[in-house]
Amino acid sequence: MKINWNKNPLRTTVELTDGEKEVFRLKVRIEQLEDAVGMAALHLEEDGKRRKYFRPEKAMAHLQRVQKDDPDDEYCADLLHELESGYHFGDCTCVPTSCAKCHAESLLGIDTIDGLRKHAAHYVDGAFGRKDERSIDEAIQSLADHVPVRSGAWLELPQEQFDANVATWKKQAEEAHEWLTRYRDTRLNATEIA
Repeated sequence: MKINWNKNPLRTTVELTDGEKEVFRLKVRIEQLEDAVGMAALHLEEDGKRRKYFRPEKAMAHLQRVQKDDPDDEYCADLLHELESGYHFGDCTCVPTSCAKCHAESLLGIDTIDGLRKHAAHYVDGAFGRKDERSIDEAIQSLADHVPVRSGAWLELPQEQFDANVATWKKQAEEAHEWLTRYRDTRLNATEIA
């Protein structure tokens, strides 16, 4: 496995050998089988707290979905694509959706953004610009200089509401600044990556 650390940590990629890809495919398959068995068990519990979910036909549908010999290769291919060229986008960056890259990395037992909390990750994402045009040093500097600006939906709300959040936003930007500086110094071993 080779991790290609990117100036923007959310865009770090992972390369797998053919053998590692096969192991990854099998891990995806195991996860699918475990999910199906768990859902079947939920729908087969006749007593207890979950008896309201008792539906043997639903249990059978979950098991039949994974009974075929071929795993869902499209799903596995999507997860591999996320590892090889995707970027972190989802709960890990304060976007209300699951992050496929985080999921794929967790199946491998790695975390390319270890220690980066979601609010700070949101700031890191924005620090590189809309088209990832800023260098890492420019991104770090923008986080150091971060001043919240009242705009968008905040213009519809009272100034006091905005002001009540400024300290939190500055703290999150500071956390992002510290994390990204450590990332540059430990992962990139350089002070400037274009």
